[in-house]
Amino acid sequence: MPEVYKNGDMDTFLRSHPVFRLDELRVYRSASRASGDRSVESLLQYYQRTGRIESIRQGVYAVVPKGDTNSQAVADPLLVAGRCVPDAVIVHHSALDFHGLAYSQFRTYTFQTQSTARRFDYRGTSFIPVLPPSALKRASNELMETTTGERYGLTVTVSTIERTLVDVINTPRWSGSWEEIWRSLDSLEYVDPARMVPYLRALGNATTAARVGWFLDSHREQLMIEEAQLQEIHTLQPTKPVYFDRTYSGPTRFVPDWNLVVPVYVADTGWEEPT
Repeated sequence: MPEVYKNGDMDTFLRSHPVFRLDELRVYRSASRASGDRSVESLLQYYQRTGRIESIRQGVYAVVPKGDTNSQAVADPLLVAGRCVPDAVIVHHSALDFHGLAYSQFRTYTFQTQSTARRFDYRGTSFIPVLPPSALKRASNELMETTTGERYGLTVTVSTIERTLVDVINTPRWSGSWEEIWRSLDSLEYVDPARMVPYLRALGNATTAARVGWFLDSHREQLMIEEAQLQEIHTLQPTKPVYFDRTYSGPTRFVPDWNLVVPVYVADTGWEEPT
């Protein structure tokens, strides 16, 4: 048996990296000066053949716990989304999930990346790469309002709660229906509007500013929002009425404070059970 299988180097790595990339293993092997005459590729083939690891996508692997080679357990999807490419940022509904806010469990996870990564599926779950907002990319500020967190002992990058709120309202296609978005955001206990203003200004989308401002305005008591905190967002809203959802053709209601034409079912949270 090659020395590398005896000295514990790979076991140490696998114990601390339940999801890992090929480049991470290369760096680890180089830094630890692991002995043995096997290449990294042949090691991966060995551990796959023995059922210790499985491929998630090209260059990304999940570790199967020792003694559980027949396990049907799926690697944590947020860890997969946050580690599948070096610059991954967990965003949209997946960020709601990370922050414990998601109303429903999705089988689709999104991660921001500037790489050429493509969508992939793993054990019935889809992972979709999305580009950073174009305005942030132009300003070379793709990581604006992101933070680091921990998932199963590994570091991941995720959008802050404030950016997540803006993102799910700005691009709802990645977060389900307005009901899903509203029900998720209804579990918020606190946000800092002052952190949203620079992000909204960077996005430069007046409709998004109006949507976010109206949401905060309608949740003042719950989120302890003060009028002064809304004033800066008011400066970013459209000067003429805009539709909250241009694809919606049902009954609407005009909200003059935000120049926003809102679907009645959203304004009245029509999905709520009658009391």
